[in-house]
Amino acid sequence: MKTSRPRRQISIRAKLSLYLLGFVVVSLALLWLFQVVFLESFYRSIKEKHLRAGALSAISQIQDSSDIDDTLEKIAVQEGVSFALYNADGVLISCAGTGPQNSLGKLSAQSAQALRHKVLSAEDPLVDLTDEWAMWSAAGKSWQKEHQPVQDLTPRLEEQLGEDGGLPQLQERVVGPTQQDSLSGKGGVQTMLWGGTVQQQNKSYMLLASAVITPVSSTREAIQTELVYISLVLVALSILLAWLLSKKITSPIVLLNSAAKKLAAADYSASFYQTGYREIAELSQTLEHTASELQKIERLRRELIANISHDLRTPLTLITGYGEVMRDLPGENTPENLQVIIDEARRLSSLVTDTLDLSQLQAGVQTLSTSPFDLTQLVQNVVTRYGAMLKEQGYQLQFDRGGSDEDQWVEADENKIYQVVYNLVGNAVTYTGADKQVLVRQRVQGDMATIEVLDTGEGIEPQMLPHIWERYYKGESAHKRPTAGTGLGLSIVKGCLELHHTPYGVKSEPGLGSCFWFSLKRL
Repeated sequence: MKTSRPRRQISIRAKLSLYLLGFVVVSLALLWLFQVVFLESFYRSIKEKHLRAGALSAISQIQDSSDIDDTLEKIAVQEGVSFALYNADGVLISCAGTGPQNSLGKLSAQSAQALRHKVLSAEDPLVDLTDEWAMWSAAGKSWQKEHQPVQDLTPRLEEQLGEDGGLPQLQERVVGPTQQDSLSGKGGVQTMLWGGTVQQQNKSYMLLASAVITPVSSTREAIQTELVYISLVLVALSILLAWLLSKKITSPIVLLNSAAKKLAAADYSASFYQTGYREIAELSQTLEHTASELQKIERLRRELIANISHDLRTPLTLITGYGEVMRDLPGENTPENLQVIIDEARRLSSLVTDTLDLSQLQAGVQTLSTSPFDLTQLVQNVVTRYGAMLKEQGYQLQFDRGGSDEDQWVEADENKIYQVVYNLVGNAVTYTGADKQVLVRQRVQGDMATIEVLDTGEGIEPQMLPHIWERYYKGESAHKRPTAGTGLGLSIVKGCLELHHTPYGVKSEPGLGSCFWFSLKRL
């Protein structure tokens, strides 16, 4: 079967460089868009915002103002716009603002009345008159006249009345094209014009507000030049920063990778440097713990192989030796020699069975087949069987029912509980003292039935208690093969009881023997 070639992975340095470059490119693209491409749009929208705000503010304040000139002048300076106030006859009342925008105050009466009609016919408080203004300019109409003197145009209409009650005689002339540039948009300069209606003292006035949009081509060109240099500097800095960061980040990872390769080669003495940053330190601690556990597992594996080899070799050697003796020597074909071969074969079979059971328990492939059964009777049967088998060797096995004549029923896997009791009794027989006594005791506490197996052996050191459930565990002394058993019994007990999720344990003191126990819920 053809296997696909693994994809080549990108290094952290390359990825970090790409990410930083991407960030710089996106940032520069945004700068170019907002500072160059959309500069004029933003500039126009901001000017329009200030123009509308100034016009609305002027309309609101003029209605209650006693000094129109001062009010308009303040708003014009604040918002950067120009104003012109006309009455119903198209006569200028007030004008505010500096620069070419003052041309608002030079409209002819006919032009002012035409704009006023446009303003009055609209529903909104402000009307955009920019397009009308531009069309008039393009058509070449004489909508603007210059009034002399200009300083006489700003007072109110009442102050402009002559002694005979008539308007002062003003000289007028049509403004030439060069004087209309600021309002017509020539020379790249554009003007926005808005109009609104003002009500004051039962009189209606038209307010015109304008703002000049100056060309931004030179500004855009300057910004473009600056952005070119900024782009080059940022790209160079991003590459340098990516190199520095990647070196800082990858250095401890490279060290960890080198140490991990030693770990993969079964070199568990590899040292993991806990430097750099928190994540690397945590990973180093994890690998250190993994190396320690693997080293322990490797040691146990070697011990297991040695012990299994010893336990397998011993019965095989005896079987082979006794068989050859019985074959080669006349008179050695005796029942005693045959019994030795049978016993060692049984022991070999028991070792294989226990190893298989333990492997299945640890692999989690065994399941429980629970049913109600008499726990008291099961324990009694195990004690009776062991007692009969070991009676000739001087062993004394006793069963204490705990002062109760009532049998205790539980619901569990009967075969596995039998295996648990059998292995615990066998372990006690192996390690009991010189008196060869083993006591199996039943106790009832609440809804739990507890089985205890006690021996009179040398006991177990406290530091060894957590490890006695491991297969072929040995303390400071070398492993000694039990008189009866395979060395896997307690590991099988642990696996069976944990499969039942039931409490179990051991109590032991040096010189006072040991007590192994487990509990099951009564029915």
